[in-house]
Amino acid sequence: GVDRFDLPAFKALINAHWKALLQFFEHADVVLEDIQKLLVGNGIKPPNSKRKLNETNANDAITVMTVNYGQSELLVNFFCAAKSRGLDLHRVLVFVTDEETKRIVESFSKDLG
Repeated sequence: GVDRFDLPAFKALINAHWKALLQFFEHADVVLEDIQKLLVGNGIKPPNSKRKLNETNANDAITVMTVNYGQSELLVNFFCAAKSRGLDLHRVLVFVTDEETKRIVESFSKDLG
């Protein structure tokens, strides 16, 4: 048997993730502005960003998800569980990556607002 395990080289992977994170931070303001326009365009009042995070009212919270078809069963489970508990889904924003998932989200659109 083998009594040791050599870790793979992570340096290249870590550098790639740092590069992606840097790209996100460089464009975060533009992305947040676009999301705010999307929210307002759909009748959702964005949370007040001037408040400190720990002062955010739960009623101002927006749940944002990115989902692909491989995760669609989890998404449907989330929608059904939230609906069965009487939770308001009008402040859930779902970004889909494919047509199949788009159809699933659209089937719940009356609940999402």
